[in-house]
Amino acid sequence: MQKMKEWSRFSWVLAMVLIVGFRSQTHAQTLQATETPVCGFMLMLEQDMSTLMELDGKTTKALALQLKNPEARKLMDESFAIVQQMLNDSTNLIIPEVSALKGAVKYSLMDYPIGTLKKAAKNANYDQYVKVDIMVDRPQSTTTTSTFSDSDDTDDSIEIGEERIRIRPQVRVILKFADANGKVIDRYIGKYKHNEKFEINGNTIGFQGFRLTTDIVAEPIPYHFFLTKAMEDLIRQYDK
Repeated sequence: MQKMKEWSRFSWVLAMVLIVGFRSQTHAQTLQATETPVCGFMLMLEQDMSTLMELDGKTTKALALQLKNPEARKLMDESFAIVQQMLNDSTNLIIPEVSALKGAVKYSLMDYPIGTLKKAAKNANYDQYVKVDIMVDRPQSTTTTSTFSDSDDTDDSIEIGEERIRIRPQVRVILKFADANGKVIDRYIGKYKHNEKFEINGNTIGFQGFRLTTDIVAEPIPYHFFLTKAMEDLIRQYDK
């Protein structure tokens, strides 16, 4: 009986090793070390995240609809630069400039591609394509609470009746790859969720960043830090 248990355990471990090895081999075979242009690039924010990053309504709308707006364009440019550089430096992929598929797919008023993988494959002549989605949101496990200060013992920095909301921001980067025919061949998701919750109110909002407390002296944690961490998580999953 003991030998049967040991054999059963050995068989299970062997099966898992074979499965992992097969998946790694599949990744290595499907994605080529070749120039891989971006056919679509989007940065999407939940409403709470827009508030926390101190983005006004026009900037938030511009990001959602890909309209002309200097602050939205700055966020898009910096986000693309981080994704492009980290993939080029840490994987076998070669991500060209964002304008690589002009004429092959539609570009927004912000001058970023908003095409599909199939459309890119149909109109361009590359061996591989990628679509990039960046999402700034809060994970499902995050709880949002609101309280109102109505006591004389209230912190002086919080006005009576002011709503206080605590949320935990998360950045996700989703890469979807297709071959020369537009067929999806791989998908990666990198994410980063901060350990601490951030508080939303008039004193804690930081431009393009997140503050941890109501202390207005504290420096906000930049959005780019979250994006870089999410990309690091994604790259760890990628087989060079």
